Amino acid sequence: MVVSVVCDLPLFGLAFAHPAMLAWLAALAAPILIHLWSRRRYRETAWAAMEYLTAALRQRRRTLLWEHWLLLAVRTLVVALVVLAAAEPIEERGGLAAAPGERTHRVLVLDGSYSMAYAPGEISRFEQAKRVAARLVRESSQGDGFTLVLMGDPPRVVVGRPALEPTDFLRELDLLELPHGTADLAGTLREVEQVLLAARREQPRLTREEIYFLTDLGRVGWSLDGRDPATVADLRSRSERLAEAASLVVIDVGQPDAENLAVTGIRARKPFAAPARDFEIEATIRSFPPRARPGQAVELWADGHRVARKVIDLPAAGEAAVKFVHRFEGPGDRVLEVRAGGDFLEIDNHRWIAVPVKASIPVLCVDGRSSGGAPDAATRYLVIALSPREDEDRLVRPEVVAESRLPELALDRYECVFLADVAQFTAAEARLLETYVAGGGNLVFFLGDRVQAERYQAELGGDRPGRIRLLPGRLGPIVDRPETRLDPLDYRHPMLDAFRGRERSGLLTAPVMKHRRLVLPEPSASPEPAASTDRSRARVVLALASGDPLVVEEPVGRGRVVWVATSADTTWTYLPLWPSYVPLVQEMLDFLIRGQFERRNVAVGEPLAGALPAAVGETSLTVRDPRGRTETIRSRREDDLNAWSFADTWTSGVYAVERAASAPRGGAPDAAGGGGAASRARPASLFAVNVDPAESDLAPLTVEQLRDEVWPGVPFVHLTAWEHFERPTSFGAGRSSLWAKNLLAGVLVLLLVETFLARRFGHHD
Repeated sequence: MVVSVVCDLPLFGLAFAHPAMLAWLAALAAPILIHLWSRRRYRETAWAAMEYLTAALRQRRRTLLWEHWLLLAVRTLVVALVVLAAAEPIEERGGLAAAPGERTHRVLVLDGSYSMAYAPGEISRFEQAKRVAARLVRESSQGDGFTLVLMGDPPRVVVGRPALEPTDFLRELDLLELPHGTADLAGTLREVEQVLLAARREQPRLTREEIYFLTDLGRVGWSLDGRDPATVADLRSRSERLAEAASLVVIDVGQPDAENLAVTGIRARKPFAAPARDFEIEATIRSFPPRARPGQAVELWADGHRVARKVIDLPAAGEAAVKFVHRFEGPGDRVLEVRAGGDFLEIDNHRWIAVPVKASIPVLCVDGRSSGGAPDAATRYLVIALSPREDEDRLVRPEVVAESRLPELALDRYECVFLADVAQFTAAEARLLETYVAGGGNLVFFLGDRVQAERYQAELGGDRPGRIRLLPGRLGPIVDRPETRLDPLDYRHPMLDAFRGRERSGLLTAPVMKHRRLVLPEPSASPEPAASTDRSRARVVLALASGDPLVVEEPVGRGRVVWVATSADTTWTYLPLWPSYVPLVQEMLDFLIRGQFERRNVAVGEPLAGALPAAVGETSLTVRDPRGRTETIRSRREDDLNAWSFADTWTSGVYAVERAASAPRGGAPDAAGGGGAASRARPASLFAVNVDPAESDLAPLTVEQLRDEVWPGVPFVHLTAWEHFERPTSFGAGRSSLWAKNLLAGVLVLLLVETFLARRFGHHD
């Protein structure tokens, strides 16, 4: 059952606390019967004097009838008002009614999705909802309790215990700010149910329960499309339980034809920029119904200044891509912003991208056979692929060392570490690599003849307690069987994006004479995320025609690990001689560095995180959010790292993280834990937090869809309170005491009127 009304007039009806008393309305017949019974009967007698009086009475007949009927109406109305007062009428407002003296617990659920920031007038939908909620609280009866839940993703209980003092509750309501996230209906209903259960234990005197959803009914948050059947079944069963215990009211503050424009995406071609070099980004602008937007301006801002402007034509419900090219002056963290204004929802008219500008990309190449570019060096071709140019302007700067020097190096100075045909690792060396990856570093292992599989398994397999697994599976035997065909697996992995559609690049025909079999575990069927120390999250990037993995990638800690089952030189494969080798290695490096880039660019609600070297010690960091507010956090010790995290990212924009003290010498990364030499000069680490573009679609769920698709069989009241919410309309449950008092006062007035009229008309005898 659903009641749908528009709040342009006061919403009320009448119910009765004691409806059985209405049976006494039959007593209304008593004055009428008495009146009829007492009517005088006349006998006609011919008498001259009476003829004279009869003629006079005929002249006053109408006046006398009017007087009698008026007295009859007053006396009948007196009886009716007495009966109605005894039945105690209750004013129903918003389709709800409470018994006299009954105390009510009202749960106010405010939609916290950022579409509630839509402001076609002076204030937004969210502020409208807060005003309606405040008025509901003010107009409630004394002794009622109020709780407040923000319908976000995840939902948040703002006032969990019923507030019996409206002033305290209104203060919390006034301080509530709209996050820039989406809404989770199922999670919100779970929180509401828990709030009700707790209130029943703590406030048993609140015998009545009402739940108010103040929302724009945005389809993204309310629709069940795409939800798994188990979630839908749980949501509906929970809704039915809530409806059995409480009255459900949906106060709709949305508009059916709201239009919107949004910057729905921003993508950089490279995961880093270099000073005085072109840096290209592409932004996606989308127009939502109902109209097209010709001549739409799109601007690029850098460090608070507009640096470019383009004009595009957007079709209705269509999108367009806009490319910008910008050059940064010097190294450090920078932020680019794309703006496209001109509508009533400001939040999604911006999108930011945090860009690390690096003077160089230091890369370490650990050679298992020799170093210094010797003819038999395992890294000889790898170094050329990483940096084909040897001039001073080259960006990637590989450094080659022998495997014996690995324990001497501070790995956090390097963006990536390549290890080619390294025979084995000691426990200390393995621990060094684990710490590096846990802090956000990247490792690439090329195999070869010198690799001792047993030692790799023992030190990198993560079998010992407290160790991080770097090996995605098990190193099998060497396969000495030439293969001349590689399988890109439909180019599903982003590392191969540059090769998609370029089958003639030579990648797929590179001969591989020998490889070591990588035995990967079967993917887990569990929906739980895999831990970095046990279950594999490895993905095969490139396979051989036989099905054996050739390139495998896996996220580990805050970094990534890549395993290549063949050599980095020509001892096992001719791939280094193929034209596809250089782009493959460079795409591999870009992909690995992009992991650090992605950690700087997150969605609303995702935590910011980083790590500091153990030498820094636990320290304080200052986080400045987009609104200019600052918060101090502390890093915490995790094995050989100081890790930090910041979870309060519910506002989109740019966040800056600064260390309380400057980093020590030796290449320690800054507060972001991004690693690399370029990070040493950064005064602050910048992070970009962007909204989920799905919420930019303002299409609402209709009340019919809400009834049929979301809450079938669930009784609720649907109210629309956008245009007329300023009028003195109450959405609370009615009160009966005022009606009863007014009716009794009316009885007293009518008795006085009846006495006066009876005396006035001369019928008091």
